Amino acid sequence: MKQKENKDHNRYRNVNVGFRVTPQEADEIHRAALLSGMKKQDYILNRLRNHEIVVVPNSRLYKLIIEQTEYLATELGKLIRSGKKIDPELKATVELLVTTLNGMKGDTSNE
Repeated sequence: MKQKENKDHNRYRNVNVGFRVTPQEADEIHRAALLSGMKKQDYILNRLRNHEIVVVPNSRLYKLIIEQTEYLATELGKLIRSGKKIDPELKATVELLVTTLNGMKGDTSNE
């Protein structure tokens, strides 16, 4: 019988940590990691350690920001037309996008 190969040998990160989240929380984590330009793993570790998330602008991130802005404009338009309040998930996305854009231009104030 052939012995299994140990894939964790000489790996820096060889421990797997998992946790359950709601679909909304998963979407929020995914969106935040995308807008930061980081992998989910790196984004979560940096947030956990209270490290500053530094967004490095590139063409892929620019495209994601445009897509998120279009999504937000559509959703906000629907809410305004229907007279409904902004749900917390949409508000969190708007705040994240504003923070990302402010960080990209070097502005730390939220007006």
